Amino acid sequence: MLFILLKVLAVLLLVALNGFFVAAEFALVKVRDTQLQPLIALGHRRARMAQHLLHNLDAYLSAAQLGITLASLALGWIGEPIFEALLHPIFGWLGWTGDEWLRVRSAIAFAVGFSVITFLHIVAGEQAPKSFAIKRPLPMALWAAYPLRWFYVLAYPFIWVLNRSALWLLRQVGIAATSEHDGAHSEEELRLMFDANQRNAGGTKLGRDILLNALDLRHRVAREVMRPRAEITVLDTQASIAACLEVAEKTRYSRFPLCEGGDLDRTLGVVHIKDLFAMRLKSRSGADLAVVARKLICVPPTARLEGLLQLLLDRKLHLAIVVDEYGGTVGLVTLENIIEEVVGPIQDEFDQEKP
Repeated sequence: MLFILLKVLAVLLLVALNGFFVAAEFALVKVRDTQLQPLIALGHRRARMAQHLLHNLDAYLSAAQLGITLASLALGWIGEPIFEALLHPIFGWLGWTGDEWLRVRSAIAFAVGFSVITFLHIVAGEQAPKSFAIKRPLPMALWAAYPLRWFYVLAYPFIWVLNRSALWLLRQVGIAATSEHDGAHSEEELRLMFDANQRNAGGTKLGRDILLNALDLRHRVAREVMRPRAEITVLDTQASIAACLEVAEKTRYSRFPLCEGGDLDRTLGVVHIKDLFAMRLKSRSGADLAVVARKLICVPPTARLEGLLQLLLDRKLHLAIVVDEYGGTVGLVTLENIIEEVVGPIQDEFDQEKP
């Protein structure tokens, strides 16, 4: 009886081990390095170990899969004999004790054992641990970090042989091996995910549109959003401060390209309306505007908006001049033009509503 009890405990232990490896595998796939960083900054040892596992994900996923396989095989090997012993009193009560009933007893024990073991394996060893790890990846990854590391060290020779054998087999059939966590989503998959999130997770239409527009930004170029040359308002280097302020009051713009003789092909920089007010307060009505002109960058019409946005942010600029292959100005792109492509139209108190 003690022997049977020990085997039952062994079955439960194997189910628990299977559940541990399943939970560890899904937790490692689900947890993010950004979740671990705050804990690492506080000196959390388990978080540091979990980060090590995350940075060597393929190796530790192989360890988890080996653990799942070994636990499952051992579970099947131990399970059937246990149930034959447990069912022995029932077989005796039914009178199925002779050799002629051997096949019947074995078949019934196998069927009962297979059903119970499969139920335990799926529910307690697969589904429940997987669901827990997906919903709470951080605590699961922290808890599993050291045990999985120890198992990996102990089983390293077997893992190495199995991985090398799998790579060799793939090479024989002409398939290149890929990282198990290189599953970057395609743009189309991301669009479908954003749509599903809005439908099922209560996401807003604005949030969905921003995400979709951000994906489109990498395909858009400056030519598509620029203000054409004919619509650009400039300040002339020869104009007085008062005249420049009149232009600013009329257009309601805060930044203007400064051009020699008002020629857009001879742009010197950008003048901010604050500089004009500062010069007027200092009674420098005849001051040289070029002195206060700020930096200006020129980009081709084919410049991608994603890169242009990054360039403007890095250099802390708000506009760029678009020039053709001959150096002539064809348009102007502002930071607001690009942002509007992502979030939609931005209107301030000076914008006029279109009917």
